[in-house]
Amino acid sequence: MFRVPKDHDGAGVICPACHYLLNLPGAESKRVPVRVTNDDAPKTLVPQPRDKKSNKPIVSRPLSKEDTLPAAQPALSGPDGQKRVRRKKQLPQAGLEWERKPSTKPEAPDNPMMWIVAGSLLGLTVVGIGAWLVIDSIDKDDPPADPVASLPSDASTEPLTIDEDQMTDEEKRRQQEIADSVKTGMSVLTDAEAVVRQYLNAKTPAELEALVRTPEVTVPRMRAWYAQEKWETPGAKDVGYGGRVTVKGVMASMAVRLNDYSIKQIALENTPDGYKVDWESWVAWSAMPWEDLFKKRPIDPVEVRVHCSLDSYYNRLFDDDNKWVAVRLEHPDSDRAIYGYIDKESPALMRMLGDLRNRGSVAATIKISYPEDSVAKNQVYINEYLQSGWVRPSADEESESTPAEDKSKDGK
Repeated sequence: MFRVPKDHDGAGVICPACHYLLNLPGAESKRVPVRVTNDDAPKTLVPQPRDKKSNKPIVSRPLSKEDTLPAAQPALSGPDGQKRVRRKKQLPQAGLEWERKPSTKPEAPDNPMMWIVAGSLLGLTVVGIGAWLVIDSIDKDDPPADPVASLPSDASTEPLTIDEDQMTDEEKRRQQEIADSVKTGMSVLTDAEAVVRQYLNAKTPAELEALVRTPEVTVPRMRAWYAQEKWETPGAKDVGYGGRVTVKGVMASMAVRLNDYSIKQIALENTPDGYKVDWESWVAWSAMPWEDLFKKRPIDPVEVRVHCSLDSYYNRLFDDDNKWVAVRLEHPDSDRAIYGYIDKESPALMRMLGDLRNRGSVAATIKISYPEDSVAKNQVYINEYLQSGWVRPSADEESESTPAEDKSKDGK
């Protein structure tokens, strides 16, 4: 595209790009340009301008400098009498569209979906790390507390590397006791694991009878219990969960993780026939089902296994806090609590009161009874503190402690 002065009408001009002579017809000219073919030149349209008067070909001439200048504008007279020439402002011509070079750096689209995806991935990563930390902390939790001294099963049985010449006889004796205890704990975990797994994977209550201690006492209790309660196989995922075994004499205890991922404590006795499970502590056995206590309100003492904690509920027959100490009694299989009351003048219950004040909460085996004129379903006497914990003592321990306990009993 280029401009040609007006005085070139009816004449020819050389194209500055292709250098061909171009015919510029005048307003009165109706001649059609002739298509000429030159065998030596590239095939294209070659105009043949001619002069109107002589009908001779027009000799081409190049554009002069004056030809390219814009046409003169009329002069305007200003207020001071001077002539001013108004010139049209020359605007820069934009290049042709196909001549524009595309940008080498593509413009990044402002796409919000990219931010949403990136934020989602970051959130999933944070949640995954948090879940891993929670699961890892759960696996490191300590198993349920047990009244017997705990021994780590992974502890080394090698004696401490201390020069024996620098140790006193008491230190040597203590070191040997520790080594023996650790060895005993590891042996218990190895020998008792098969019994515990067999017990937890039993399909019927009848399969349990050969696995429990003191079957002459426990089996009748089991049969009466499972006549009302349906046996459900708990299954065992991890025996000795947390790597802890507690040993006291012939009694041992360890934590197990069941198929439902709950953690529970199981106690065993080392008998001549091998390790046997303490069934009463496993089910928190009571002489009367917990819910039946609210209905029947027995006035004769009933043995129960409960969690005990000090309370401040004083009401009805037990409204005098100078005479009674209120204790909240809870069973693991029920949400309903019973309030038991210790007579402050009973010497047999001072040991229980001392344990409660020292520890705040204890798992205990006790005997309770309702007053004859009871008007409440959830208030009872605490008649006897049998023991701290739910595991019944072995025969040897029971025979040693019976005389002393008989002298101190003062059941109401």
